[in-house]
Parts: sequence; C-alpha cells; structure tokens
Amino acid sequence: MSQLKWIETQRLILNDLKHEDTEAIFSIFSNDAVLEFYDVKKFTSVHQAYDLIDKMHERFRNRQGYRYAIRLKCGKLIGSFGVNRLIQTEGQHGVVIGYDLHPDFWQQGYMSEVLSQMLLDLKENLLFTQKISFVVAEVYAENDKSIQLLRKYGFQQVELNINEQSCFNVDMTSRLIFKLLLE
Repeated sequence: MSQLKWIETQRLILNDLKHEDTEAIFSIFSNDAVLEFYDVKKFTSVHQAYDLIDKMHERFRNRQGYRYAIRLKCGKLIGSFGVNRLIQTEGQHGVVIGYDLHPDFWQQGYMSEVLSQMLLDLKENLLFTQKISFVVAEVYAENDKSIQLLRKYGFQQVELNINEQSCFNVDMTSRLIFKLLLE
C-alpha cells in the first residue's frame, strides 16, 4: 500500500494528509483549546505543520503508523486520526491511537463517526501484515469528553504492568490508559 485507502463515512471522508492541508493543520495545532489535552507544543509557524505532514508520510512508508485527514464531504480538513505506534505485548499486536479535531467541530458527533469506522477497519483488516488484537488510547485524566467517547465504544481503563509501561514514553501520572480488545 503506497498511500492510505480512502474511507467514507456518512458525513466524512478519511484520506491522506496533503501539503495543501498545511494551513488547516496549523490552525488545529496552534489552537489553545486543542492543545489543552494534547502532548504537542503549540505551533508557531506553518512550516511546523508542513513538517508534521512529512513526518506522517514517512511513518506510513516505514510501517510505523499512519495519520488520516478527517474531512467534511466538501473536502475541508477538520482534524486527523491515526495510529501513533504499533506495540506488541505477550505475542499480540496492538496500536496506540490518537485524534484531534478543530474546536469548531466539537460536540457534533464527528469523532464518534471516525472512531467507529477506524475500529471496524482495524478489526477487519491487517495493518502492515499484522492482525491487530487490541487498541490503546492515552488520555489526559481531565479530558472528560475523550474518555466518554472511548467508553462509548467499549474501551476500558487499565493499569499497565511494568512490561507494558515500557511501550509508553509518557508521564503516566497525568494520563489514563484505555484499552479495547478487538477479538
């Protein structure tokens, strides 16, 4: 697969991030409301958005993860969804997901629509030749809306053992870990 497949939902299109999306990505990652619960420093230059798009393309080419653009049917980019990392524990393959959405589109069910479709895709299709058995999301403890979304789709908050913690490179005191088994 040289590029991400095109996925369409009822109201959205999920496809590759493009350099033409640089301004829209900048508007998301320079927004204080988005970054309140995101572990990225605020973008101060559109060049950072351009570089992020390049980084996502490279991660896909190297089979390390991917990032879908979330677009309205008219083509307007409103956010992104991706597999941030692939992990393996106890012989099973899993992914760590992440997502963002411009605040103008919060509370309208868009991320629920995306998460539903992406979980189905991860369950039914191989990812880089691997069957994915579980999905993990790292969430700031104060991010109630994201926690509600994950719970809606069956994610359970879990405590990580020492071996599992090595898969994560974050301050676990400020984050909660949610996991969903796909089998």
